[in-house]
Amino acid sequence: MPMTDITDQMVLKHIKPLPNLTLLDISHCLKITSTGLEAFGNNCTSLLHLKRNMPPLDAGLLPADDSEATTIAHTMPRLQQIELCFGRFGDSGLSEILTKCKAITHLDIQGSWNVELNGDLAEMCERILWFQNPWTVCDGRFSDGSECSEVDFTDSE
Repeated sequence: MPMTDITDQMVLKHIKPLPNLTLLDISHCLKITSTGLEAFGNNCTSLLHLKRNMPPLDAGLLPADDSEATTIAHTMPRLQQIELCFGRFGDSGLSEILTKCKAITHLDIQGSWNVELNGDLAEMCERILWFQNPWTVCDGRFSDGSECSEVDFTDSE
């Protein structure tokens, strides 16, 4: 359901347990918040892959908000592949995900400008089989990184 106008209220009203759903793509669903994510997490207990990519925003435009990352961590602990490109979460939210979702093999947080990878976070991310950091632009999903390049913020004139 990427790029739909589905809301938290719709999710809460119509969600039924989907025990066999393993992939959920709610990318660009701007009207879903941590409330809707919690409903999906509580009713889709077999989720292995979550796509929650958002539209690109300018760096520093919005303050960090860890509510969605915290909800994902607490309600979707079996996730193996997570795409959270251009998420508003920061180090705290990422730490929750890495601590609670122990089966992660693929993590894409491109454009998540509030993440700084301070403390042990950089090391924790290096242990993931496939990790795409916030400062990398990549055309393909879960590639080997050969199509990716680091974003250089020093040339901004």
